[in-house]
Amino acid sequence: MRISSGLSGALQENMYDGITVLGTISEGRFFRVLKARMGTKYIILKSALHKDAMTTEFLRREFELGSTLSHSCIVTTLGFEEDTPAGPALILEYVEGQSLDEFLSTGSSDSAKDCIIDDILDGVDYLHHRGVLHNDIKPSNIVVNPHGAARIIDFGLSLSDDSVYKGCMGGSQWYSAPEIMAGKGPAGAASDIYSIGLLIRQMSGRKYRRVVDRCCRQNPTERYQSIPALKRAIAIRRHLPEAVAAIIFAVFVLTMILPSKVETAVTEYSHNALKDRLRTEMSTFYIPARDSMFCQQTYFAAGVFKGEYLLKFVHFRDSLPADQRFACEEIFAEQSAVLDSVLVGLL
Repeated sequence: MRISSGLSGALQENMYDGITVLGTISEGRFFRVLKARMGTKYIILKSALHKDAMTTEFLRREFELGSTLSHSCIVTTLGFEEDTPAGPALILEYVEGQSLDEFLSTGSSDSAKDCIIDDILDGVDYLHHRGVLHNDIKPSNIVVNPHGAARIIDFGLSLSDDSVYKGCMGGSQWYSAPEIMAGKGPAGAASDIYSIGLLIRQMSGRKYRRVVDRCCRQNPTERYQSIPALKRAIAIRRHLPEAVAAIIFAVFVLTMILPSKVETAVTEYSHNALKDRLRTEMSTFYIPARDSMFCQQTYFAAGVFKGEYLLKFVHFRDSLPADQRFACEEIFAEQSAVLDSVLVGLL
């Protein structure tokens, strides 16, 4: 966090009840965030720019909500004091680090970004289980410490079903869900998920494109409806390269174990008649695999059914007489091409 010296020298040197204000971290329309020292410990003071009853009440209500929260991915609320060197102020733990925007500007690795995404999801999942909607998830409300761990801050717009605290209406342009910006209020967890989708897009580009697209749909009912559902979708995308490699390896192994073309002439049936009979028998495991793959939303899920088809084909082929296996392999090539086209369509 960058700290400016926007306060007067007298205020910076003033001490009240052991609190010394050191400088300004940020300043918005209504509130100022300050770095301070209390004894030997650094703290954050969030105070009103214009000290009136309304803004003081907002700070007090934010304290009521924040004091009930305890999670490693959420900044800790320490207290609320009417009289500090900055006036009535919310007292928060000081987290050494950078805002998410500042962190991303340093050119972090994909693995570091994934860790931050996980921290944000864990923190918001905790909030939702406590009946709290953050309602203002954006880069400036995410602090990344020097170890790459993320903390969620600022509950000034949050809503809670568990207390009298109801936050205040509003949102942040570019990051709040459309229903919030339209003044309708949050639609539930889906509103926070919309904002998280925008953060993931900013951090990871096209890596999670399909996931982000669903997070950011205009209709809240079409988004992921919970953080666990979003986590599962992200996990599938992360393991997709492994799934692709596994399928390629399975096809390679299968190709290697298939014998050379059997030169034995087909005596009982003509080649075409034999293929017709084998195609009918193979349809018992090919058609269910194909239809199941068409119903899947992700490459990984469809690949599972392709893998089951491959295993059943090997067992079927090995049960055939040697002079029928080449015809069986030709049918396999046709069916496998169709299944592969389904997989490609999900990339």
